[in-house]
Amino acid sequence: MNIKQITKKVYMSMPEERRDRPIVGIINGMKGVVYFDAGSSQKHAQEIITNAEKLGLSTPSYLIISHSHTDHWFGLIEYQAPSISSRTCKKRTEELARNDWGKTAYEKQVQEGHGSSFLAEILDEEYGKDRSFIALRTPEISFEDQLEIDLGDVTIHCQKINTNHSDDAIVMHIPEEKVLFLGDCLYLRTKSQTDVKKLFEQINPFNAEIFIDSHCPKIMNREEVEAYCMDYVKSLEE
Repeated sequence: MNIKQITKKVYMSMPEERRDRPIVGIINGMKGVVYFDAGSSQKHAQEIITNAEKLGLSTPSYLIISHSHTDHWFGLIEYQAPSISSRTCKKRTEELARNDWGKTAYEKQVQEGHGSSFLAEILDEEYGKDRSFIALRTPEISFEDQLEIDLGDVTIHCQKINTNHSDDAIVMHIPEEKVLFLGDCLYLRTKSQTDVKKLFEQINPFNAEIFIDSHCPKIMNREEVEAYCMDYVKSLEE
């Protein structure tokens, strides 16, 4: 796993499909460092921290969690900095943290239809067969619609977004660098053309030239994001 610099102030870890590890965004400001997401496990977070240190990047001042799916926040326990999410995400991670993630207990949930067999395999890969030691931490700070963090030379703007991938999702905009971190908002679970068009209408106003999807190693531009959304609409027509 390596970390790639994409602008003067913005870095990103590379995603990994096999273990469903998403991108972690790193914004290196004059007054602090902000991470977008925390990694999918303690192991993933440790690797990010080690690789960031090799690049001379400071430890994060804040971590911002894109949404409550486990691959985006299970690594949070490895960091000391305060963490931030949407209000809905904070509540949902608190509920998930009370779950029993041990192998036997979670396999029972899968059998009963309350868990994911795919996630069970990922947990085996990340934590091993004995998962009794799993420790989780949830975001301490939450917001309803928007949040801004001033890092001196760059600004972090977080915006709640309506996407049916997860109803607690946010995107993160760095206007000075013209970068928009999308999280998983493009991974739609809808058969409604209107929903897809409304999603692009929310993304389009941001002053961005670089669009980063959490599970895609390829950086996209605005035209590619629009094409993705329109292709999805066309697939619903077929």
